[in-house]
Amino acid sequence: MSRTAYYIGHGLRSNRGYEMRGYTHPLPKTQATVHLFSEAIPAQDNISAFALTPEVRERLRVFAANGNVEERMRAIYDDLRLNLHRIQGRFDMQVAYDLVWHSVIAFTFNGSYVRRGWTECMVIGDSGQGKTEMALALLLHYRMGERVQGEQASLAGLIGGLEKMADTWMLGWGKVPQNDKRLLVIDETQGLQAGQIEAMSDVRATGVAEITKIRTEKTNARCRLVWLANPIQGQLTSHNQGVLAIKELFKKPEDIRRLDFAITVASGDVALSEINAAHGEPGVPTYTSDACRELILWAWSRRPDQVTFTPEASAAILSAATRMGGAYSSAIPLVEPADQRIKLARLSAAAAARVYSTDATGERLIVKPEHVAFVVTYLNRIYSAPSMAYDEFSGQAKQGESLSEDEEARIKKSIDSWTNSSEAQLFFRQARIFKKSELVDSVGWDEPYTKAQLRFLTSNRLIRPTREGHVKAPVFIALLRSMHTGTRMADIPNEEEAPF
Repeated sequence: MSRTAYYIGHGLRSNRGYEMRGYTHPLPKTQATVHLFSEAIPAQDNISAFALTPEVRERLRVFAANGNVEERMRAIYDDLRLNLHRIQGRFDMQVAYDLVWHSVIAFTFNGSYVRRGWTECMVIGDSGQGKTEMALALLLHYRMGERVQGEQASLAGLIGGLEKMADTWMLGWGKVPQNDKRLLVIDETQGLQAGQIEAMSDVRATGVAEITKIRTEKTNARCRLVWLANPIQGQLTSHNQGVLAIKELFKKPEDIRRLDFAITVASGDVALSEINAAHGEPGVPTYTSDACRELILWAWSRRPDQVTFTPEASAAILSAATRMGGAYSSAIPLVEPADQRIKLARLSAAAAARVYSTDATGERLIVKPEHVAFVVTYLNRIYSAPSMAYDEFSGQAKQGESLSEDEEARIKKSIDSWTNSSEAQLFFRQARIFKKSELVDSVGWDEPYTKAQLRFLTSNRLIRPTREGHVKAPVFIALLRSMHTGTRMADIPNEEEAPF
């Protein structure tokens, strides 16, 4: 229930729980019940209260990988599969959950302080693939985190809002700020409105929630997020590449870029013989609920100065970020060359925490090359999975981003041979979106000749048709600029739009 209360004092934090002591009185004007508190004791924070005793340290050793991260991760999955969630053939999905659950709050990497060390992931796939069942089982087993239904959530419920109590506007923070430094599973994300997701962009980037209305309030919202969703249109197999289903859900590139990674789970990924195999009766997990909870508390309670990247791990992250930035397209920016190294650092720290990579004291989290190698192999595996095909999408997208020297020479020769070539080049340099009729009127080509040249440009990935008209590819913009200035394309900076 909601009751009006007054506290005699100051310093209360709006997204923290307290034990209050005081008296209940009737409000003189209306006789409504109000509370008058004189003492506020912070409810004990289970993260800050975590103590790494010798007994806890001994229990956590069961998670240590001893150099083989993949083997330990599969052992954990097999144990929980048999004794907890009973979901077959979804090792990569459990790893996705674990990389979010075990991420740290902040760290220093490559000489820079990374304020946002916690991770976000999206699990998108067909209905009936175990997304929700596994998340619920892990929430119950780990006893850390919370779940909210996206279809029934409002922006005020997720971030916060004002509600009127009597004649006063009271601030109530939503689930994300309430789970500061913790984890929130947002199920049925496709039920959220696009505006709700976009309104969360700043909170996800900064870890700070702010409400600016009649009252202005600000609080920390450093919340690990797991987005669970079904495709908005059909099944994953109805998309040319499954990664396009993410773009339908998160419509703005910056919202996708906030995700550290995403994974798809499609119907048919797991053979029916494996799904319907005999499991036997579940037993007591080797990786018990108490041990898993203590490991998460250990990861969540690590201070930035307690997270160490070895020089070899830092070098491996920078090298892998360069390779992945070149291999994957930022048209869907799960991999963005500018910040992929930070995403890899976050995920590598989470992988190290999952397998209890520490020193003799047990206090420090140490990220090693084997943790980086596991994360890079994992990301490449889920991004090249048939149900996602992010690698295939990237290959097709990059075809419109560059030309070989032979292609450049051939296309330039063809353009120079056009009728009224100078007028056509001028038109294309100035036009952003154009229609065939505009090209006919401006350049003086007849309709069959115009149609043939548009076909030539489309087949060479220089333009693409849209509902509003034809749009130039970045490579065509660079080609036109090079022909105008008389330089090679390789000597021209790659910009999105020509300055003509």
